[in-house]
Amino acid sequence: MNEKCKIKYITPIENGTQYGDEWLTGFENTASYKIDSSSGESLVESFYKLYLATYCSMCSDLNSKLQSLRLSHLSHTALEQFKKVELENLQDGFEGYDLLITNFDFDCMGFHSLKAVPLEPDNYQVTYQAGKYMHQINIQTAYRDGRYWINAITGVR
Repeated sequence: MNEKCKIKYITPIENGTQYGDEWLTGFENTASYKIDSSSGESLVESFYKLYLATYCSMCSDLNSKLQSLRLSHLSHTALEQFKKVELENLQDGFEGYDLLITNFDFDCMGFHSLKAVPLEPDNYQVTYQAGKYMHQINIQTAYRDGRYWINAITGVR
C-alpha cells in the first residue's frame, strides 16, 4: 500500500471546528418552505428562511429563483433600493452583490445562525454568522393589499 500522506478534508480557518464535522441540513427541500405574509414578523422570518435555503440549495437556476422571491415579497420601494445597490457594486466592478444578505454569496454554514428580532413595529433586525463575521440587516415591513411586504432594507456594516 502507498504510504504517502493524503488530504482527508480541508477546514477553512474562519469556520473553526464547525466546518466538515457533520452534514448540513435544513434546506434540502425548499419546496416545502412557505412564506407567511400575515404579519411583518412572520414575513421576515419565513422569507429569510426560504431565501437563505435557496442559496444553500445551490440549484442551477439560483439567480432566477432568488429574483422571483424578491419580486413576490419586496415592495416597489425595496426593489428599487436593491437594484440601486446592485448597480453601485457593478459600477465598482463587483458583480452579484445581494443587499438582502449584505454580501456577494451566502455560505450555508450561516443558515442555522439566522435570527430575526423585532426592533419596533414594522422594523426587524436579521442577523447571521458567516465565519467570524456577524451580518446585520435591518428590514422594514409595510402592510398593503391585505398582506405584509418588505419595504426597506438597510445593511449594517
